[in-house]
Amino acid sequence: MIVKSKCCLCISVFLVFVLGNIERAGAAPMFDASELYEKLQPSLCAVLALDETGTEIGYGSGFVITKSGDVVTNAHVIAGAVSIKLECNSRIGKALNIARFSPGLDLVVLSSNLSKSSPLNIVSHLDLKPGSLVFALGNPLGFRSTITTGLVSGVRSIDGVDYIQLSADINPGNSGGPIVTQNGEVIGVATMRLEKTQRLSFALPADHIHNLGEVNYSFSEKAIMSDVKVRNNELFISELLFRGLSLGSECEEILSLEGVHLPPSSEEALKLLLGSQLGFSDEGVWNNISLTGSNSGVTQLLGKKVGVNFECRFGKLVSATYMIRENIVNNVNLSLQRKIIAGLTVKYGEPITKTLGDSIFSKNEQLILWTLKAGQEVRLEKSSSGGEKNLSMRLQYIDHELVRALELKEALRAIEFNEL
Repeated sequence: MIVKSKCCLCISVFLVFVLGNIERAGAAPMFDASELYEKLQPSLCAVLALDETGTEIGYGSGFVITKSGDVVTNAHVIAGAVSIKLECNSRIGKALNIARFSPGLDLVVLSSNLSKSSPLNIVSHLDLKPGSLVFALGNPLGFRSTITTGLVSGVRSIDGVDYIQLSADINPGNSGGPIVTQNGEVIGVATMRLEKTQRLSFALPADHIHNLGEVNYSFSEKAIMSDVKVRNNELFISELLFRGLSLGSECEEILSLEGVHLPPSSEEALKLLLGSQLGFSDEGVWNNISLTGSNSGVTQLLGKKVGVNFECRFGKLVSATYMIRENIVNNVNLSLQRKIIAGLTVKYGEPITKTLGDSIFSKNEQLILWTLKAGQEVRLEKSSSGGEKNLSMRLQYIDHELVRALELKEALRAIEFNEL
C-alpha cells in the first residue's frame, strides 16, 4: 500500500511537471506592448479627407516617416479629397500635397506642415517568418490610437501585388496605419481585410514606400482617382454584382450564393418551384416566384447588412435587388453610396441621373441609371425621409428583354398545354 502510494505520488508529480511544460511551450509568447505603444504614439496620425465644404468624406490612419513631417497612408483613404487634415498625437496639421505615388500600389506619401516630427523606421519584410508576432496601430471605426496584435501568416499575391497576410484585426479606419515588429520597426501598411471574415487581414510591405515615384500631385489628381477607382472596383464589384450571379442564371444558383441567407419559407418555396415538373403548374403556366417583402433575404454589401430580393421567371433570374435603409450618422451611409456609384461607374461608365421629385412618404427621390446592353439596366433609386435623416437605396439589376421573352414563352407554353 505504501509503495503503491509513493508510485502514484511520483507519477502525479511527473505528469504535473510535463503537462505544465507542454502548456507553457504551446502558449502564445507573452509580450508587454505598453512601452512599444508609448514609443510609437508620437508618430501615429489620423488622416481625415475633406471635401470643398470641409465635410469629412474619408477617414484612415497614417504614420510619420521623416523629421520634416512626411506621412504615409493608403491612396484610397485620401482619393477625392480637396484638403486633408492630419491629427498626429497632440499635433494638428494639414497635408500640403502628394509627394510620392506609383500606380498599382495603394500607397501615398503626403508632405505636411508638421515639421520636427518623430519618424518611424522602415525595414524589409523579407526576413519575416510565418508565426512572427506583429502589432497593428491605427484608428479603427474612429477609435483613436488603437493597438492590436497578431501573427504573420505569410506573403500572398493578390491581383499581382504581394501582401503580408496577418491575423491582426484590420477594420475601416485602420487603413494606412503601420504594422510593426516587437522592436517598433515598420514592416507593413495596413490596407484591407476580406469581407465576411475574421482575422484575415492584409498589409502592403513597407519596402514599397522607398520605391514610390516622386510626384507633386494635388489630392484630386486624376491618376490617383483612376488608380483607386479601378482597385476599389476589383475589391467591391463582386459584391455589387451579387458575387458573379448574372441575370439569366438558373434560379437554383440562388441557393448556393455565398453570403446570402434566405428565410426558411423562401428557401422552401424556391425548392418546391425547382422540383415541380420542370416548374410548371397543372395549367401549364410556370410557377414564378418573387423572393421579396417578407420572403426577402439578407446579405452583406461592403460590410453592411442589407436586404436582398430576387425574381424568377420560367426558372431564370430576371432581377436581383439590394434594399439598403440607413440612418444618416456622420455621413457613413453617404460614403457607402459614393462607393456604390464609383464602383458601378468604373464598371459601366457614366450613369444617367433623373430627379423623381417628392412623394407622400419621402423626399428627394432620385434615379441613377446605367444601361448595360439591350434591355439590361442597373438602377439605383434613392430617397430620404424623416427630416432627411433616413436614407433608402434600392439597387436593382434587371433584364427587361429577358422578362419579355420569358413572358412570351410562358404564354406560348400555356396555349400549347391547353390545346393538348
